Order: sequence, then C-alpha cells, then structure tokens
Amino acid sequence: MRKFFFAYTGRPVQIGDVIVAASARLRSASLKVTPWQELEVAGNFIRNQVLNSIEDSDLFIADISIANFNVSFEIGYAIGCGKPILLVKNRAIDEGPLKLQEIGLFDTIGFTEYENAETLQKTIQANSEVARPLLIAPALNLSAPIYAIEPKHKTDYIIGIRSRLERARMSTRTFDPQERPRLSSWEAIEQVAQSYGVLVPLLSRTLADHSLHNMRAAFVAGLASGMKKPLAILQDAIEQPVPLDYRDIVQPCPNSDELRKAVAAFVSNVMAAIQATRQKEPSHTKNFLASLSLGANAAENEASALTEYYLPIDAFNQALRGEAHVVVGRKGSGKSALFFQLIEVLAKRKNDIVIDLKPETSQLIKLKQAVLSSLTEGAREHTIMAFWEYVLLVEIAAHVLSTDRDRHLRDHHLFEPYRELEALISEAGISLAGSFADRVASLVNRLVDAYNPRLEGKVDVTLSEEEVTETIYRSAVGKLAAKILEYLQHKEEVWVLFDNLDKGWSTDGLDKTDLTIVRCLVDACRKLQQRLSRQQVHAHSILFLRNDVYELLVRSTSDKGKEAAVKVDWTDADLLRELLRLRIVAAGKLNENSSFDEVWSRIAVSHYRGEETSQYLIERCLMRPRFLIDLVSYCKSSACNLGHERIQESDLEKGLKNYSNDLISDLQYEMHDIDPQAENVIYSFIGYPSLFGESDLLGALNDAGIAEASRERVIEMLLWYGFLGILQDADKSTYIYDVNYEMKILAGVRRRKGADIQYCINPAFVPALGIQTKNPSRSLF
Repeated sequence: MRKFFFAYTGRPVQIGDVIVAASARLRSASLKVTPWQELEVAGNFIRNQVLNSIEDSDLFIADISIANFNVSFEIGYAIGCGKPILLVKNRAIDEGPLKLQEIGLFDTIGFTEYENAETLQKTIQANSEVARPLLIAPALNLSAPIYAIEPKHKTDYIIGIRSRLERARMSTRTFDPQERPRLSSWEAIEQVAQSYGVLVPLLSRTLADHSLHNMRAAFVAGLASGMKKPLAILQDAIEQPVPLDYRDIVQPCPNSDELRKAVAAFVSNVMAAIQATRQKEPSHTKNFLASLSLGANAAENEASALTEYYLPIDAFNQALRGEAHVVVGRKGSGKSALFFQLIEVLAKRKNDIVIDLKPETSQLIKLKQAVLSSLTEGAREHTIMAFWEYVLLVEIAAHVLSTDRDRHLRDHHLFEPYRELEALISEAGISLAGSFADRVASLVNRLVDAYNPRLEGKVDVTLSEEEVTETIYRSAVGKLAAKILEYLQHKEEVWVLFDNLDKGWSTDGLDKTDLTIVRCLVDACRKLQQRLSRQQVHAHSILFLRNDVYELLVRSTSDKGKEAAVKVDWTDADLLRELLRLRIVAAGKLNENSSFDEVWSRIAVSHYRGEETSQYLIERCLMRPRFLIDLVSYCKSSACNLGHERIQESDLEKGLKNYSNDLISDLQYEMHDIDPQAENVIYSFIGYPSLFGESDLLGALNDAGIAEASRERVIEMLLWYGFLGILQDADKSTYIYDVNYEMKILAGVRRRKGADIQYCINPAFVPALGIQTKNPSRSLF
C-alpha cells in the first residue's frame, strides 16, 4: 500500500478537521494517508517524527491555505529528499495578512484548491498517480559555495554576517529582496542544489517583514536539510520566531561573539563538505533540460562563472577603454554583470590598482537621517564631499597595503614607500581592519557621535569647510593624500569602481540629499582623478547607476553632460538571443560554434501558436537580460516539473504567469524609489482592455489616488518603464525600447496622436493583471 504523509497548520482547526475527514475517506479506498497530528509523538521529538515520515512516504501532501513556518520547512525538506509532492489549498480559508503571491514560492510550484473533505479526497486521488519529484540538477558551485537568504532591511546583524563570511574568504550567492522582491521556487531549489552550505538568518518579531522573510527562510532551510547540505539557521536575539518543533536547530546569536562562533562553525562544515566532494555530483536525470542551469538572474551570484558566457557589449568595451565615468542602465539590464566582468579583466593587469566598492546603503541612510538632515545645504555638501574623499583615500590605502604586503618585501622600489604609508595610516589612527562595509560603518558611527553634540536637535546648522574636514579626518589629509599619490607612481593605472549605490533607498523615495550623495561621489572621483593625473598616474573611476536615478541626477545638476555616461540598454533581439546561446552552450557543454537555432531547439519547441518561441519570450522581457533569464527559467522549471525534455507550449503559458507576477513586484520597487505615491498605480489596470484611450488612462490614475497635478508625470513614468506603449497602427505597438529609450521621441509620438491616442499594456503584464484581449493576435496565449 502506498503511504501518503499530510502536513498542515494546526490553526485554524477547520483545516485539520477537513484533512482528517478526507484521510479517513482515502483509507477506506485503500490509500494510507497519515495526517501529521496522527503521528505517535509521545516521548519523541515531533520534528524527527515528521521528517522521518516524509522520508518514508511515497507522496508528500501539504496544505498551504495559511502560511506556516513548519509546513514551509517540510515542503522544502520533501523537495530536497526527492519526494513527489502535492500542494493543496482550502479556498474557504482566508489566507491572512501574508499572501501566497507575496511569498512567491508555492504559487510557482503549483497547487490545487479544495473546499471540503469530499473535494479534497477527489483531488488527492486524481493527483496521487501523476505527482512526481521536482527535478534537481546539483551542479556544485565551488567558486561561490554558500547560499544565503537576506532580508529587505540590512541591519547591523545582517552586515555582521556578511563581514564574517568575507573574513572567512567564502564567496556567497544571496537572495536579496532589494534586488528581487519575490523568491521563486525554481531559483531557491537550484541555488540550494548548487551549494556546499546554506546560511539562513531569521528575524525576530520586532523587525519589519519578519513574517515574509522567515517563511522564505523556512523553505530554504528545509531544502538544505532535505539535500543534506551543511545548514546554519541564525537568530539575532534570544526571542526566536520559530515554533518549538524546529527551535533546536536554530542558533541564537545575541552578540557579535556568538555570531562569530556560529559562522566559524558553519564555515568549517562547508569546508569539510568541499573536501569530501571535489568533483561534481552526477545529475539525478539524463534529461538535458533538467541538468541545464542558465546561471543566476543576479550577477552578484555568478560573478566567478560569468566569464564563461559573458557577452561583451559595446558599453563594456567603452568602460574598459576608460571612456566612461558613469555606467547607467535599467534594473536587470546587466550593469552588475559588466561591473564584475570589468573587474575580472582588469585584475589580470598585475601592476594596476583595481578597487571595487559596494557601499551599504543602510549606512548612508543612517548618515543622512542622523547628520545631513540637520545641516544647511552648503554644510551638507561639504560633509558629503569630505566623506567620499576620505573613503576613497582610505580604500586605496587599504588596497595597496593588502595586495603589496608580500610584494614590497621583494621589490626595493616599494619597500620604503610601503613602510612610510603604513606608518602614516597608523599615526593617523585609521583602522583598516575588516571589510569595506565595516570601515564605512565605523566612519558613519564616528560622524554621528561627533556631530550630535553640535546639532542637538537644531535645523539648518552651518559648519565651515574646515570644521567638516577636521571632524572627518582628525588629521592632516594633505599628508595622507601626498603619501598615497607618491606610492601610486609605482603603479600603471588606478581603477575605482562603485556599484550598488542605488540599492535600497529609504522608503520615502529619492530626495535632494540622496542625489547630492551621488553627485558628490562623482565629484570626489573626478577630483581624485585630476590629482593623480597631475602626478602622471592614469586613473579611472566608474560609478554604476540605475538609469532612472541618473536621469534625476542630470536634471538636478547645473552643468549637465559633464560626466561621460555609457548606457547599458538593449534594443536588439538578436543580442539577447546571443546572450541565451552563450549560457546554454556553457551550461550544456555544447560546441561553442553551435548556432542559436541549434541550441534553442534542444530546450524548447520552435513555435507557440504560430510565433517563434524565442521572439515571443523576448517581446515579454522588457528587453532586459535578467528578465529574459527569469522568464526562460520559469518555463524551464515548469517543463522539468512535468518531466518534459523540452519546454512545451503549456510550459510557456505557466512560466509566463509566474514571471508576470514577479515583474509587477520588480516594477513596483523601481517606481517606489522614484515616487512612492506611484508604487501601486499598476494595480489600477486590473481587468483593463488591451487597448484604451486617454480618458480610460486618467480614470485608472484617479482610481489609484494620483492627484491631478501629478498625473502627467506618472503617465511619463509608466511609458518610461515600459509598462505602457502607444499603438502606432493595427499591428504595431511602440514601447520605450523601440525608440532607443529616448523619452522625447515617445513623447513626440504621443503628442502627434492627440485625442485619438490608444495606449496598450505591455504583454508581459497581461497574465498578472487579467487584461482583456479581444484580438487573438494580441493575446498572451
């Protein structure tokens, strides 16, 4: 007799009552279904009994009517063990404050709804034979062996975990909700399968977004446990937000010493796992599609592997030639990929100084709120400029003292300059211990402590440039700068690269101070370049920024066009195909000269309802590489879950539905950063027709609560982000990427259409918004 195990939450009791009744019905039909509450747990650990029952079952069933930590962990555990799973949901039960769509995990696996014991019985009987394990292809990632889940807000606790891993020299792939609002099941499964170890920090109930983060953390921890990966579940306080069943596998870290011990023990376990298996494990399947990994959707998680399939677009070549001071692109356009590949190439130049910096925005927010908000505009600019100059000088010093620690002993040209620079740093009381994030945090904390007595709750406080400089440097900056300049004359070139500055702006959106922080960084980099150039030292600085943030920066700057900006924008569908081809060839170990058609035919059907499938997907990715990788991965996940050897038409439909939900969340985040009031305007288009006029558009904005004075600006945002397009003729819609991202051209098209204008919603958003499509050729499916 086949054994089924049923996991579900104990509250509300109606869920358990229906499941127990349905289980009794199934047992009378010769199917052994065991609800978890019927386990013999007296004298045993409940967790062990539950997990043992999952391992012994032929089918794992879980009720996801209400988000629950235990059930999320157990679903992950069952998937990790390779068990067939069936997710069910009682449509009569209110989900509560935490919605399935917000979590983003289980709706991407797929679930079946029921409303009473009879329909649940029929659902289980109908699906028990077709349910199958989710295919996992664990190609282990030795270059970045750890996978970690991060919360949206980067507290000192989270920064401390990062710092400990950096000090252990353990490269880490992360899920960051500032970068990706939703964690999909396929991404979590693939990332955990590639890992030698998984680290999951839990949030206490006092922190924002704790429920959402901990639910994701439970699923990922379950995956790691099921796959028998080294796992660390850390909690930043004694009060733990997890049920008693799983509390014994959570390690409280109420202070830095406990955190250090926990991470050290975890790293030791990861190293043991690496030593135990240097070769990649064999795939669980010979299915080419299932064993294929298209790479991570975030460049931060594939930095070391990126060189195998990176497509060097013109923007990369311009940056490499030193022609760019700013690299701009939309979220998901490949800025970070360019950043990491640029570092990879430059690092091979042995006599160059290459410094890559990623400031923690949370520290800048602290500086802004505690210090900058009380200063006059002039004092604010002096402070920010001095802050960045200090950071640049200290990071250059930290880099050369680290990289030349051994070399200067063998090179008589470097020996004396190195010792003098080292002595000057020590004399100035500058600590180079820890990571870049540690040093920035230390400086921000010192500034807050130094400024508080002067500010004392006042506003528009004036400080002289000398006072600002003295507060930040506490020593003669001239001596330090001169000594660094002297040392750099022994180097060929200096490169300073800044990324992630525009991640995680405050919840109120960008304001003038945020733009001043960015502009002062650009000015500080330019000033450093000029000083180095006068000493015959070739220097380059590149700041990587989101396109919308850069546009605001340009508008707020009097000397527009002063900085050489290179745009990472995609308009050519063939370039996106080449990007996919390179990834498929590298992952599948195919002939590198294989054409796109050859490799694409290995993983997908050629046409969908008469349209070539790659073009169909590209037209729904907003011309952003990350979105295209996400979309193809969703379709691939659906195909693998159903045992298909290629992506079928039905897999395209399912993948597009899941991707569309993610895309709305992504766009919400982007719009919120620029204008928080426009964050939810997209939902006002739910159920709209595929084509509509100006009056319908204004009606949607009115429903969203957008003030009349702000509506024109919001319309421009919707066009700029590619959510809305303009119908040109019966068969052609024009979106921002169709006019080379020139908003002025799209605005001109809009004016020319006048009262007859017809707007259209990008087909990428159609499934999530339930758009009414009357013309079959314009339909999603």
